[in-house]
Amino acid sequence: EIQVLEKVSFKWKYAVFFVAAFAGCYSLQRYLGVPNYIGINIDSLQSQWHLILLRYVVAFSGCLATIALLSVLYNYCSKKGYLIGEIAKYGQWTLGVYVLQTIIVENIFHDTLAWYVESEWLLSLVVAPLLSIVFLTLCLLLIRWISKNKTLNFAFFGGQY
Repeated sequence: EIQVLEKVSFKWKYAVFFVAAFAGCYSLQRYLGVPNYIGINIDSLQSQWHLILLRYVVAFSGCLATIALLSVLYNYCSKKGYLIGEIAKYGQWTLGVYVLQTIIVENIFHDTLAWYVESEWLLSLVVAPLLSIVFLTLCLLLIRWISKNKTLNFAFFGGQY
């Protein structure tokens, strides 16, 4: 008897498990009507500890699902010969991304980005990732531009780039 899961990569099993765990936990959170924000204090820890715990489990399972899916994507792309090395080199630019996103998002666009999206699902799974990609791309382009000037490179990034 041929078992399908034995033919699937070990990491695919983790990805499927973590995505299913996240979907289940997130669905449970939505079904129970857990509020978007629960202030953590002694009263809420005594009366709403289970809701707080559920929010953390949802966040943790979502992180594990994302990591597992990205791992599978990385393995797939590296086997196919896609430009994983080129993409991975941008991981070395985290200092620049952090510095610039702090300046751009928290200082320049702070009031501009203070808008409301009715659907938490739409905000969490569509709007926030798209905004993240846009600001990441903007930061990477700015790092390339700023690093060409030695004075600016030193002022912003300590001459790292």
